[in-house]
Amino acid sequence: MIVRYRSERGQGPEKIRAELKNKGIEDCLIEDFLDPGDRQWWQRAVAVRNKRFGLSIPKEYREKARQMKFLRYRGFTMEQIRGVMGDADDE
Repeated sequence: MIVRYRSERGQGPEKIRAELKNKGIEDCLIEDFLDPGDRQWWQRAVAVRNKRFGLSIPKEYREKARQMKFLRYRGFTMEQIRGVMGDADDE
């Protein structure tokens, strides 16, 4: 229930994982419900970024870094963020 509620509110798997650990949920249960490789997290990251910043991906480094920081704060993984920002091949 927590996973669904938080993900619908735009939080990523890393932030949800931290909250579940703080509540004392065992790691094996967390892994059953949180798969950072699941495509739904990428789709959520796209939706969160688009809602906050619009559809166009910035070309300027500073703005791109600001948007990436926002997504990281929301709990998305760097792999997901790079995919959303179009940087998957940069590293």
